[in-house]
Order: sequence, then C-alpha cells, then structure tokens
Amino acid sequence: MSSAEERTRVLMDLFQKLDPATVDYEDDELFREVISAVLENNVMTVAEFADTFSMSRSSVSRWADGRNDPHPAMRPVIYRVFRERISAIVG
Repeated sequence: MSSAEERTRVLMDLFQKLDPATVDYEDDELFREVISAVLENNVMTVAEFADTFSMSRSSVSRWADGRNDPHPAMRPVIYRVFRERISAIVG
C-alpha cells in the first residue's frame, strides 16, 4: 500500500470515528488519538488549529500530548471541523 493510500485509509477511519451519531465526546483517549492523527496526517497544522479555535499553539500541543484536554462541550465543534477538513481531503 502506498503512503497516499495509507493516509487515505487512516483519514477515512478517523472520519468514521468522528460520526456525530456515535462518537463519545467525553472520551479523552479518543480525543488525543484524533488530534494526533489530524496533526500527523496534515489535516491541520498546530498553527491552523490554534487560529481556527482562537487558542494558543501551546494549548494545542498540550492537548495532543495528553497534558490537558478540552472541555467535552467544545469537542463537537472541533470534531465537526475535523470531519469537514478530512472530507475535503479525501473527497
């Protein structure tokens, strides 16, 4: 499998995990998995994420490495943006 095919597979899997009908917005482990995948697969950079949600880059980094987690009430908005970005990438 090529790296492009692997990236598409990872992003499609991530897209499904973020389905609003089934996602657990209070799952901190899932959030860390999702944000790491988003950053590693160039769905968004740390700077884009921070700018999109009007927050510091250091906050994004702390979320990604598990030192802090956003309030569960913020996650539906974050996940919606991630799904929109992934959809635009994989079509």
